[in-house]
Amino acid sequence: MTEYYHYTECGLDNVWLVNGYLRKETAYGSGVSVKNAKDLHEAIGLELINKAGPLSNKEFRFLRVLLNLSQTNLAAIHGVKEGTISNWERGATTIPKSDDSMLRVCFAAAKQGDTQIAILLKRINYLEQAHYAAQKLVVAETNSGHWETLASPQEQAA
Repeated sequence: MTEYYHYTECGLDNVWLVNGYLRKETAYGSGVSVKNAKDLHEAIGLELINKAGPLSNKEFRFLRVLLNLSQTNLAAIHGVKEGTISNWERGATTIPKSDDSMLRVCFAAAKQGDTQIAILLKRINYLEQAHYAAQKLVVAETNSGHWETLASPQEQAA
């Protein structure tokens, strides 16, 4: 009989691992080490965005965290208050279908190769880190005489 590991550490109640984990005894008791957790989480995320029906509050939070978005930044993207995101994630209020869909699209685009969405999400995260820092705008004239903005030194470091 196959033994499964109930992987609740990811914040979801319905994930069971067949393999890819190691049970260990430590000085503090029994423990589990998951191999390549980043890929595991991305696989879970891809499954969530393709599931039928609405995301649960925990699934919504899981995707937000995988996108490395704070509640504040996700609220800005959705055009709601930060407390609204908190309420959705705690299950205090229902997640509107349009906001469920928007998070799925952002995740799919970021993880399946839409570089523009990935860049946008990276910039949103960067802006939070540099919330009040002055940002240098770097502009250069191209060979054809047009002007284009370049990544700022701060963004290049991010």
